[in-house]
Amino acid sequence: MMAIAPQDEVFPSLSMPGKEEVHSPARWIWHPDALPGEASIVAFRRRFSVEQATILRIHVTADQRYELFIDGRRLGRGPHRSDLAHWFYETYEVELAAGEHLLAARTWWLPGEGAPMAQISAEPGFLLLAEGALAEELSTGAEGWEALAFEGYTGAPYGSSAY
Repeated sequence: MMAIAPQDEVFPSLSMPGKEEVHSPARWIWHPDALPGEASIVAFRRRFSVEQATILRIHVTADQRYELFIDGRRLGRGPHRSDLAHWFYETYEVELAAGEHLLAARTWWLPGEGAPMAQISAEPGFLLLAEGALAEELSTGAEGWEALAFEGYTGAPYGSSAY
């Protein structure tokens, strides 16, 4: 895993490109070594701890897709199909016991013909916005997020001639 920095040049705010900026501690992030226009499968993780039992409420999206886990348990995947003017996100609430926790996401972005049918996309990115006391610590763009790029994926279409 490697530490990552927010990709403010790609996604300057919570908004999609060309939309009004939304002020938030969250920023779109992606692996710094991913090549523009090439298929990318990237895992993100963020270790954190809470001093007492709490409910974590987070809002999550990606361009194109993500699968989200906490402490090894799958929370969900998404986002639903969107367009650049109406980008969807999912909201999760999780009860956390006091102690150490691991938030992880497997994300992917496939270009052109390799993308899922009817997939609208701007640039690869992952965004997580935490609410409450953990917002500044857990939202993407905060220090502590790590990324690992999986190699070997080409994004080449498979069997598309059947359509």
